[in-house]
Amino acid sequence: MIIMRVLLDLFDCSAMILVGGIEMSLLRTKMWWWFDIWVLKWSTFLFGMIAGAYLSDFIKQHVWVFAVVAVILAIKPTIKFFEDSE
Repeated sequence: MIIMRVLLDLFDCSAMILVGGIEMSLLRTKMWWWFDIWVLKWSTFLFGMIAGAYLSDFIKQHVWVFAVVAVILAIKPTIKFFEDSE
């Protein structure tokens, strides 16, 4: 499963190599290269695994709260994504 995820990430980044990078805004506009995005994704993934290992009982008790917060946080980027595509 992990190997498939790594391959998907690599294929995801291969399109970025062709265009030379993606403009992303994180406190300021910056041109992000594929390797920077890849490292950021993996660092947050590993941090989440570590945090999840230590907080697993707390997460299990409040799973619905985290699910609602995740949905609420996903609403604005989803609307923004579909607004710009028109």
